[in-house]
Amino acid sequence: MNNNAVEVTRVTKRYAQGKDWLTVLDDVSLTIAAKEFVAVSGPSGAGKSTLLHLIGGLDFPTEGQVSLEGQSWSSLSAQAQARLRNQRIGFVFQAYHLLPELTAFENVMLPAMLGPEGRSRRQIGERAKNLLDRVGLAARLEHRPSELSGGEQQRVAIARSLMNSPRMLLCDEPTGNLDTGTGEAVLELLKQWHREQSMTLCIVTHETSVAKAAQRIIQMRDGKVMG
Repeated sequence: MNNNAVEVTRVTKRYAQGKDWLTVLDDVSLTIAAKEFVAVSGPSGAGKSTLLHLIGGLDFPTEGQVSLEGQSWSSLSAQAQARLRNQRIGFVFQAYHLLPELTAFENVMLPAMLGPEGRSRRQIGERAKNLLDRVGLAARLEHRPSELSGGEQQRVAIARSLMNSPRMLLCDEPTGNLDTGTGEAVLELLKQWHREQSMTLCIVTHETSVAKAAQRIIQMRDGKVMG
């Protein structure tokens, strides 16, 4: 039985750059087991974020194939791809990507409000409050992003990413904009959720201390997987 959450098979990603082509990923193959915690590490420009975007179906390869739980992104309709991203994957980015006009509570509720019907607004609200409580922000429900510190905004983003109980969490430099102490607290929070929810966790990072927290490190350089 295939127990891989992610399969990347001979993937190349190129972008047009004037009359030339920029190769960001070059014949990359890798697997991530279900419930595994991996870090994708390497210097800036190595292709780490591009790889994460391909795994999460936010972008698609020029060549090769990316599959989640045995299902290739390219085999799905745009609607099915959107449903897969909403229901099975949580995303956490370095820049938080919170909607500035919404409160912390409303930002966390958003994925469920955009998801399939079946839960009432009251049920969605209860889960959002519970998640914000778990990340230590029970007293900040009605605050907008501009009224929160960087660490608080990232914790709201983590709570939002968990709203639909995803099987996989993809994090792109989640501690990159945070001071050391706050970054360590956010990393500990991610590790805790990985243990408790038995989810697959993939963190892109250039920070050695973050990478060392993972069960396995995928090292990248110049668009290739080094080991």
